[in-house]
Amino acid sequence: MLKCVWQNLVDNDYNIVGKAMPPEGNSASLNVSRCFINEVARDVGLLPLADRLCYGDCIFWDHYHPNVRFSRTKTLINVDELCDHTLTWVE
Repeated sequence: MLKCVWQNLVDNDYNIVGKAMPPEGNSASLNVSRCFINEVARDVGLLPLADRLCYGDCIFWDHYHPNVRFSRTKTLINVDELCDHTLTWVE
């Protein structure tokens, strides 16, 4: 189920370039290498605002389902090579 969430996002959202990674155990990941928010924020000098917009991912997934945990250790906003989104199903 988690892998389908990521693949659907990649297939239907033209504002990102990403790759849904094969599931590992109870986790599925999406590595985003290009993001509209990152590009526009850099162009207009609003990286602090973009960082807050990205934090919205944490808020969304915290309320999506009680058994789904979201994590991210890298972001394009922080000049990493990608954003590494991971969803983990916990009992």
